[in-house]
This record gives sequence, C-alpha cells and structure tokens, in this order.
Amino acid sequence: MDQANKLLSIYNSIPIRREPLRLQNSTDIAFRNGIYAYDAYMLDCAIQFDSHLLSLDKKLIETAKILNVSVLEI
Repeated sequence: MDQANKLLSIYNSIPIRREPLRLQNSTDIAFRNGIYAYDAYMLDCAIQFDSHLLSLDKKLIETAKILNVSVLEI
C-alpha cells in the first residue's frame, strides 16, 4: 500500500495533457509485445513525447525497457 500511495503522490505531481490516440502505433506495439492496447497507448505516448513511464505493472515495465522507454521505478 505504501508503494501505491507513493505512486499516486508522484502521479498527482505530473502535469497531464490529453492527446489524440495514435491507434496504429498503439495497436502495433500491443500486437508485437502481447500487451493490452491501453498499455501500448501509454508506451506510445512516452515514445512520442520522449517522457518517462511510471507504472507498477511488471509486464508494462518489461515492454517499456524493450522499447527503450525510460521507466521511473519506486
């Protein structure tokens, strides 16, 4: 629970902006890596905006590392 609370605290400090879904990129990432489309969209956003990924999902973190997406780990 402490880890989840720390994650929420970090998440709440990040300015969030909405962007259009790049469906083709997201579905390609999802298909190639066997992950959910929503997770692939998060990865695509990180790639598109050269930003870090913050997650507790082990599969998502593994995929991010494969795609050279920087991961903030707690």
